[in-house]
Amino acid sequence: MDIDNTNFKSQFGFIAESLKSASFIALDLEMTGVSFNSNQKPHYLQSLQERYAEQKEVAENFLPIQLGLCPFIQDPESNNLIARPFNILLYPKERSFYFDSGSASFLRKNGLSFDQWIDKGIDFSPFASEPVVVQKNPLEEITHQLDIYNTEFRKNLISILENWKSEPTQADKINIKAGNKYTSKLGLNIAKEVFGDTVDYITFPDGTIQIVRQPTDQSVSLDIFTLMQIISEHKIPIIGHHMQLDLSFLLHHFYGSIPDTIEEWKQLVNQTFPNVIDTRYFASQHPIISKFFSNSLSLEVLMKGIQAQPFLFDTPPFTIDSKFPDETSFINSNIFHNAGYDAFCTGKVFVHFYRYLYNREFNSSIPLPSPDIKNEYIPKTIAQYFNKLPQVWSYFPYVMLDGVEPTLTPQPHHFLIYPIPLNIEYVDLKSILSPIIPTHFSLQPNGDQSLLKLTNPKTEDCQSVPTNITLGEIWELNSKFKPKLVSKSGERWDDEYIEMLKTIKIHSWGEFCHIIQPEQAESEAPLTNGEEFLDASAVKRQLSIDETDTNDSTTHSQSEFGVPPPKKVQT
Repeated sequence: MDIDNTNFKSQFGFIAESLKSASFIALDLEMTGVSFNSNQKPHYLQSLQERYAEQKEVAENFLPIQLGLCPFIQDPESNNLIARPFNILLYPKERSFYFDSGSASFLRKNGLSFDQWIDKGIDFSPFASEPVVVQKNPLEEITHQLDIYNTEFRKNLISILENWKSEPTQADKINIKAGNKYTSKLGLNIAKEVFGDTVDYITFPDGTIQIVRQPTDQSVSLDIFTLMQIISEHKIPIIGHHMQLDLSFLLHHFYGSIPDTIEEWKQLVNQTFPNVIDTRYFASQHPIISKFFSNSLSLEVLMKGIQAQPFLFDTPPFTIDSKFPDETSFINSNIFHNAGYDAFCTGKVFVHFYRYLYNREFNSSIPLPSPDIKNEYIPKTIAQYFNKLPQVWSYFPYVMLDGVEPTLTPQPHHFLIYPIPLNIEYVDLKSILSPIIPTHFSLQPNGDQSLLKLTNPKTEDCQSVPTNITLGEIWELNSKFKPKLVSKSGERWDDEYIEMLKTIKIHSWGEFCHIIQPEQAESEAPLTNGEEFLDASAVKRQLSIDETDTNDSTTHSQSEFGVPPPKKVQT
């Protein structure tokens, strides 16, 4: 169901009731951008804090365009799940924000009408800036001194408030000044009896209660926040797909500003949404489910996968509410990157995974209990995947929202090359390293550092990579075997260039572990798997080849430079 400012008020009660009664809620967001630089991609050399800092900056400067909410409600009579997908269009009326041109093209390509977004988007204000008051008239403060001991207190206050309520031409604010906290609380309760949720209540430290009329636009923004409050206050499990950035957007724009550190952010997420499951992590890490999705983990691929065995069932695991389009036409619309549709697909994927694993564990297809993390029937293989957010291109498989991430697994075939000056060419790095690494390897550059990964290495291959020596020293030791390379590279291989190479060093896994998980590196010895790596003296020994070899390039079997495989250092 599409929700915008033309039907939001009329559907608000239905949406709120759906959220309150949900067994779980699938959600998704579409944003004005997901990065400041299209080349800004996650990489292995990032710590979790560095990755979070980038996401925090994005969430603070870009805005959500669509909010997809799909509550799944268990019918008490049939015990079946009923889905109600909502696609809520959002547009801030008075905000400055970033809009990435690539994201704009992508959203337009996937069906977003910018005219409708601007004309019909629902206004919202960040909770961090509440209360936001749009005054229609100059403030005319009306102060009423009330005596707590006066028996006419209640009668007089109600009369004053009713009069202010019935006269819209009066000031937009009225202050009730009380003498103590008891008076303030009593006055607030009386005001709520008169106005309910149709006004804003602001309590000041001195006990003064300020009642503010809600302009039309502002009442909508508060209702959006109310919907999000329902989810957090009722501790409803939420389901998302690759949802770490979604969570940052939700928290910043609907709950308040997000903290600077990822540890504080994890605590905030866990307090707001104590039960979270990410279908991407579920599909990638579950030992059974992952076998069916080895090539791709996109939402589109997961949706296609659950429409085949073993995820097909004799009876559908849920139905769409009759107030919505039927499931067949909804799925056939294939409108991925519409937040409401993506939320629906995310929930559908989770339900099919849940149903399949439930059947395996209990050897029964019915009855299917609600997927509640507290439900005693929930498969154990599902419960352990709550509150873990997947990480791509990372040594960390996940962020643990309600605990501590596991320590890093040693990767002796990974090395760090650092620092790398801007004018160094990667073809030169590979040319220097090739003679001394007797297996295939790859370089994954990122700024002034690069990850060196050996491909399918043997133990001795890992031990052959030299550390505690610079690339310049390796070049000087081996340069007499590279006449072709020198002539091909030309003037770049001058003395200044060689000196620059001497600033670049190869670091072992244990050394660069300090970068990505410093708390582990400080408490543990360098992770070398009990093996030694070649140092400078070992490289010199390996490069001390008889002069006669340098004149016969046709006999070089290891490489065109005639450098044999390094041997393990005996200690």
